[in-house]
Amino acid sequence: MTPSAQLAAVLSGQMQPSEADEAVQSWLSLSVYSMAKSVLLLPKDQRRAQLDGITEGLRGMVESEVIRIHGGLKSARIRR
Repeated sequence: MTPSAQLAAVLSGQMQPSEADEAVQSWLSLSVYSMAKSVLLLPKDQRRAQLDGITEGLRGMVESEVIRIHGGLKSARIRR
C-alpha cells in the first residue's frame, strides 16, 4: 500500500495509526495538528461534538494534541 493510501486509510478509520508505516505516522502528525487547531477555533460548547465526529483511532491523538496546544496558548498568555 502506498504511503498516500495508508494515510487516507488512517484518516478514514479503515486502518489504525499504529498499523501504518513509521513515515506515515510522522506524516499523520500534521493532520492531527490541523484537526486539533480546527477544534480549538470552535466555541467551547461545540468542541466535544467536533471531537466525537473524529474516527475512534484518531480521536485520542487529536484530544492529546488539543491539550498540548491549549496548554501552550495558556502559557503564552501568562508570559505577556
